[in-house]
Amino acid sequence: MIASPPSPGGLPSTAKGSVAMVIIALIVAELASAFETLMLYAAMGKLVILFDPLRAGWLVTIYLLVQTASAALGGRLGDLFGRRRLLIISLFISGCGSLLSFFAVNYPMLLVGRAFQGCAGAVLPLCFGLAYQHLPARWASMGVGIVAATASLGAGLALLTGGYIVDNFDWHHIFSLGAVLAAAGVVAAKFGLPASLSRPAAKVDVVGGILFVPAICLILLALTLGGRTGWTSYTTIGMAVGGILLCMWWIRYELRHPEPLLDVRMLAVRSVSASNAVMFFLALGAVQLPLILPLFLSQPHGGSPGLSATAIGLVMMPSMLMAVAVSPLAGSLLSVMTERRLAVCAVAIVLAGWVLIGLSSGQLGVVVGGVILVGVGMAAAMAIFPNIVLAHTPAARHSEAGGMLTVVRGLGQSVGSQLIALLIATRGVATMGLTGVDLVLAYAAGTVAVALLLAATLLTNRRLPTATIGSGA
Repeated sequence: MIASPPSPGGLPSTAKGSVAMVIIALIVAELASAFETLMLYAAMGKLVILFDPLRAGWLVTIYLLVQTASAALGGRLGDLFGRRRLLIISLFISGCGSLLSFFAVNYPMLLVGRAFQGCAGAVLPLCFGLAYQHLPARWASMGVGIVAATASLGAGLALLTGGYIVDNFDWHHIFSLGAVLAAAGVVAAKFGLPASLSRPAAKVDVVGGILFVPAICLILLALTLGGRTGWTSYTTIGMAVGGILLCMWWIRYELRHPEPLLDVRMLAVRSVSASNAVMFFLALGAVQLPLILPLFLSQPHGGSPGLSATAIGLVMMPSMLMAVAVSPLAGSLLSVMTERRLAVCAVAIVLAGWVLIGLSSGQLGVVVGGVILVGVGMAAAMAIFPNIVLAHTPAARHSEAGGMLTVVRGLGQSVGSQLIALLIATRGVATMGLTGVDLVLAYAAGTVAVALLLAATLLTNRRLPTATIGSGA
């Protein structure tokens, strides 16, 4: 077995374990993260009735906001203090959040628990960095693809398992399973990954890593209040303006900071900025499939009753299973196809899937076909764009670069989920007929169309050499 050279973040994989052990540990950790993220979606049909669409939407949004901050902090702190150490801490806090959500007796307690669960957001960028750090160079891009495939497969398993729990038990039990999986992730990381070296002398830009969270919160609260009290109220306008100004100040702060936690100057690299832009628009709509599909299929169509949560999970499974094979292949194709051509193909498949779902009129077979296309295209995109970003950034900042991509995706998901909740609240869940569904699906397809345009015009038309993909040079 060929050992990778030591990186500033830790030891080579052969120092304490085999390549197989590293891959298994990354799979278990990312599987735990996927379950923490997506099992709640299976209960959304009940939550929008138990609470209301906007309050139920905030259970998703608060998780995504903390997930985004965790990706930013976890990625950089992993580069500085050891990626394995940060992975274990993130999973531990997330597991504690699952326990808090499980024992929640009211909405505020549940909301706080969901916020703690959001610490699982650091897992994906840390796993990307660990794959490049501990796997031989010729296997690194394949390792990133396997992690991305695990995220896709975990999403399907989370929806299916969560649906079964919601249909047969109290919906709170989805959180008890999340706590168990988080504990398994901690054990796998502890014993399956080599110990990491740290650089504690480096300064940590904590302010820059969390300042954008209240900024985005203000903007999303403005969206929530605008749907309830009107868009011209002083409170709504004040929150929106305050959030935008805080975002601008955060960007200025990061540009002037000597050691920024999220170095926005990395976006000066064309392929890095293009990948982040495409991922943002995919997150606005395409990534929202687990949120939209349960609300769509749980409603009656053409005289047929809505599907159960378990059945909806089964509808998602074929695309997730195919994604397991697609993700590693997509990452490796960057050495034989140009980054633009491969990215355009992936996003075009996603767009075709959303169009097919929109034209399905609720016909289950057509919906399944569309879901498969969306899942396969997104699985490819989740492998392609991290590889492009990591190949254009220094190895010492791989976790930070992966963290920024996850941050951008998280911001897109946060805004997108709240926009969808606003659309549903405006139409009303109980009376959400074909017109309301068409509106949500058109929104999703429109955001993917913008992502396709960006990929076709901004990404470079060249292949990445195999050595570059493997080393991130």
